[in-house]
Amino acid sequence: MNNTIRRRRAGILTVIFILFVCAVAFSPIRRLAFPARPVVSSVHPTTGPIRDVLVNKGTVSYERQITLRSHISGYVTKLPYIEGDGVRTGVLVAEVQDQRLHDDLSSREVEVKNVSEKLDAIKNELNGLRAIYEAGGIPKLDIERKELEQQAAANDLKKSRLELNRLKSTVSLSNITSPFDGIIMSVKANVGQWLNAGEEVLVLTGGGNKSLVANVDALDLKHLSKGQKVYFSDQEEAVNMRVGEIVDISKIIGAGQNQNLAKITIRPLDAIDDLRISQQLYLEFVVFEADNVVRLSREYVHKDSTSYYVFTLKNGVVHKTPIKVINGDSKYWAIQEGITAQDIVLRNEKSELIEGEKYEVRDDTTRFN
Repeated sequence: MNNTIRRRRAGILTVIFILFVCAVAFSPIRRLAFPARPVVSSVHPTTGPIRDVLVNKGTVSYERQITLRSHISGYVTKLPYIEGDGVRTGVLVAEVQDQRLHDDLSSREVEVKNVSEKLDAIKNELNGLRAIYEAGGIPKLDIERKELEQQAAANDLKKSRLELNRLKSTVSLSNITSPFDGIIMSVKANVGQWLNAGEEVLVLTGGGNKSLVANVDALDLKHLSKGQKVYFSDQEEAVNMRVGEIVDISKIIGAGQNQNLAKITIRPLDAIDDLRISQQLYLEFVVFEADNVVRLSREYVHKDSTSYYVFTLKNGVVHKTPIKVINGDSKYWAIQEGITAQDIVLRNEKSELIEGEKYEVRDDTTRFN
């Protein structure tokens, strides 16, 4: 009898346990079953700073910078200075020579000398003939002929001297001198290299205040404008960075590694007396910056064809909540409208949540189920 009663009680308990398991499994309010492996997580939006930047490298330069070019076609024969050297006004910084010009100059100098000597000889002859003519020894026609010969020689000498001066002027263009006190930023040519007239020889900078120069991908120009803030440092990932602003954006200056580059000039707003010319700097161009905004981790934000939205939990029910995003950085979106720091935002790590589902926060963690 007792055994029968025990068996009935065991059967009743078994049925009760099965019903309890089924009730939990099919309950509309899902509870955390495996805390170590959550599917749904949550956060509260936070309030704080956001800074979205373009990272680049740049160098220190002077505001005044020019490219010195070859005035003539020829071979580079002298480059007495290297990158980083300081130079004074008027000093020779490069020499480009064409030996043919020097040969022509030498030939013209000989020609001028010969024509000048010929003219002197004609003048002496003419003086002698005039004495003879005054004594009645020769007709006046001989004097007139010699005078014509003298005039022709004088004309030849004038032409030769003009050509000599032109050649001297051209040869003098072989010398490239510094137009001001400055520093050699870069040398574009090598000794022995042939250059055509107008080709780059070196870049000289100096005079005025120091500035920063960076070459950026032309595709990033849409994010840059004059007056835009720039952070910079001589150390990568520095905590404390100096501040500057963009003062000039050049046209595309050339290509490198399959990208077009544009030159950006930056005026420092903080002192940079300790930075040397040509020193490499790490730059952050500020695309967006705000000190106190509602921000939310990017992984919690969704986007359809027209707008952004998040899933929020209100009174235990999931709601699809539209939001207005103004900008962001690599980690957060800055939220202008739609949610506050008091809202609970949900995220399903495997699939999108369904509006109207019910969830319950089990504790102060961000795990749901």
